[in-house]
Amino acid sequence: APKSVTAFDEVVIKGKVEPFSELTKSLAPAPVIDVVNLIEKQFKDLRGLILLSANCQRPDQKKIEDLLTPLSAGIEEVTRAKEKNRKEREWFNHIAFLSEVGPHVGWVVNPKPAQHISEVKDSVVYYGNKIMQEYKSKDPKHVEWVKAFIAILDESKKYAIEFHTTGLAWNPK
Repeated sequence: APKSVTAFDEVVIKGKVEPFSELTKSLAPAPVIDVVNLIEKQFKDLRGLILLSANCQRPDQKKIEDLLTPLSAGIEEVTRAKEKNRKEREWFNHIAFLSEVGPHVGWVVNPKPAQHISEVKDSVVYYGNKIMQEYKSKDPKHVEWVKAFIAILDESKKYAIEFHTTGLAWNPK
């Protein structure tokens, strides 16, 4: 596989997303795990697009829009999770925190991917801080969980800076 794909697999998916998913399963109830599964799917869809872009020349705008359909659907599902789970009193902040990350995959159509990821991170951190404040003395595992999630965005940003500085990089050949 191309270097941009193996790096994504190693540093983002295996390095951060999968461990976060495991941590979530050890900590949270089904509604939270469901949202994490949606986010995991976003990363798999993103990987598919990165693999394609590494192997193909940039297609026309119409084709790009078709290729983005799964990512758009994922953004919507993740963002909607917050509304869907209003009744989850105890875990609502956790779900709100997760749902703020929905648009992160939009860096692929942004000429400034790193900046896009940073802006999404700011919204995520807002809810993350609420959770950390509530749980820092109650249950530090929740603090670890918040930090593990934010680390996914930090790693994604580093990855984007290295491989997709001005937007998704297509194969020039």
